[in-house]
Amino acid sequence: MGRCAGAMVVAVAVLLFAVGVTVAGAGSRPPLVKACGAIHAKGRKQRVDIAEAYGHVSHSCSAARAVMRRFMRRAPAAYTGPNSTQVNFRGKAFSCYVSRPDGEGWNYHCNWFSSNATSLIDYGAGRRF
Repeated sequence: MGRCAGAMVVAVAVLLFAVGVTVAGAGSRPPLVKACGAIHAKGRKQRVDIAEAYGHVSHSCSAARAVMRRFMRRAPAAYTGPNSTQVNFRGKAFSCYVSRPDGEGWNYHCNWFSSNATSLIDYGAGRRF
């Protein structure tokens, strides 16, 4: 990934984080695109969801569960500060992280942005609400 593409991914992630903080601060539930069942990870059953999607991306629950399984094998058990892990799946590089403990949303996220920022998919696991 080139510098411009990397900077764009960071900018979009910051924007999504800011929107998430606003939603969480308002005390409302984050929107849910699709519930995708659960996986066993981190010693317990974790619910997996497609938390957000726009553009031309597949809404496949099997992909959401596979990406979250790969990430959660390597993810820390809890938030310890800013963190990011890359997970590759079907030619896409997902940026994954453990969420800060705000009591809303999901404990774990993996998201992918198209290179031109017209498509996004965000998988979440460990729903907190």
